[in-house]
Amino acid sequence: MANAGRFRDTTPDMRAAGIANRSIGNELRHTMNHDRSSRPETPDRVREFQRYNAGQVGQRRPYRSDVGGDVTQRILGVPSGTPSDLSVPDTLKMQKHALQEVLDQQQAQQGRRNLPSAANPDSTFGIATVKLGSVAECFRDETPSEVRPEHLAGSLRLRGEAEPGTQVRRNYDSSSFSMDKAYGTPTPNDRRGIHVRTALTWDHPLEAEPSRIDPSTTEPLGLPLPVDSHRLVDVLHPDKSSHQRMLSQEAVARDLRPKLMCQGFRNVTALQAALDAATAQHQSGHQLTRAEAQRVLEAQQVWLEAKDIERLFAAVAIPSADGTELVDVDELVDVLDWRQPVCDGNGQDATQRRQAHETADRIFGVPSIRTDRQPPRRMPVDNVTVSPASTGRFGESGGLAHLNAMLIDSWPHALLTNPQNYGDPTTSRTLLIPDRYTLQGIPDRELSRDRSLEDIAQLMSAAEIRVGSDTLESAYATVAANYNGHVSLRSLLHQLNTSGRQKK
Repeated sequence: MANAGRFRDTTPDMRAAGIANRSIGNELRHTMNHDRSSRPETPDRVREFQRYNAGQVGQRRPYRSDVGGDVTQRILGVPSGTPSDLSVPDTLKMQKHALQEVLDQQQAQQGRRNLPSAANPDSTFGIATVKLGSVAECFRDETPSEVRPEHLAGSLRLRGEAEPGTQVRRNYDSSSFSMDKAYGTPTPNDRRGIHVRTALTWDHPLEAEPSRIDPSTTEPLGLPLPVDSHRLVDVLHPDKSSHQRMLSQEAVARDLRPKLMCQGFRNVTALQAALDAATAQHQSGHQLTRAEAQRVLEAQQVWLEAKDIERLFAAVAIPSADGTELVDVDELVDVLDWRQPVCDGNGQDATQRRQAHETADRIFGVPSIRTDRQPPRRMPVDNVTVSPASTGRFGESGGLAHLNAMLIDSWPHALLTNPQNYGDPTTSRTLLIPDRYTLQGIPDRELSRDRSLEDIAQLMSAAEIRVGSDTLESAYATVAANYNGHVSLRSLLHQLNTSGRQKK
């Protein structure tokens, strides 16, 4: 009974769905439409009508999911219309038991159909044989598993170029419906039969649904909520998609980390310069009143809520004898600097510092990814030489050395990009190693401009970067050979740093 007229018209003229003539076996049963005005209803005509439509008048038409009637008789090999001495309920009961035996035999021969489960989410059931050249072949997923998007691999069996949520034309080919295959494939947007599993699979006991994550159990762990009603993947697989979404959020944060580090470093440096300018007028060292510090923060566009301001100034307040509320400028910058580690000796200071870090995360928009369960691993930065322009509260070690040291403390396992070389296609990612040769305070366009060997040597001597003449000449020749004679400050510094690491 392949496609018995419910979805495809059997006549060339247009008909409404479900009214087309049904083809059962090789016998075509017509629907009688009598012109009652041209032929009077005589008793003989009524009897002829009843004989012709025996089994059709006043009864529901047989569907492919019916367990009784001519469908069962044809499966069992019983000719249609066989007389029986039993009553109708007994006949249907016998036919149902006999049909179940036939289905059990077929199931024993084919093996049990595996339903999708949490242990094996990609198993399928009831997939009809796809003919070559048919429409159903177009919906087969031929994308390799390593190319297919991971969040679509378990639910949507679409081709690789299909977007999630795209409506694909449903396939009503003759291979989509077959009695011995649990009614063939579901619609292309639901290849695993999630929505039709309990409705149409009557030849096996119903299995329990895969386990769902209770939202109340995920809140203490800080995980995202399991279901996002705007995505089809989350509706079908809330437990799998929530884990995938959490991993994707971590990946986004990991990719944005170098850019956020550069932005945060520039913000903190500008804030430090503004606070230094404000404290230069006072005689009390690096201290400001609360009102003055608040004006500096507003001038630097650091906007805080009232409760965050109270918590921030409570962490950096200095008690004074005359009752004036003073603020330690260095401590204020340390608290707002999201690159500082959270590890402290005593627990109370660590708690206040952690609260201040949460405030700083909202200020600079930096994800809270830091390790505060172990003391920070210090890395020697004595070999770093920077220009005097970058020295400030960081001391003689310089701004970039402090930046790299803080990055190492905060993210010991992350791949980082040197902020000085960020965004340059000629540089590659480096592994947590501070650069030996660095120029600070030079605009990006000056770093990328072509320069001669004499100009570069003059700039480095002015910045107090001590490089041997032989080393500088060999690095200049290497860069010129690699870039067709174009040598910029950035490419030369990158070559010097790379060659220095290779020698180690």
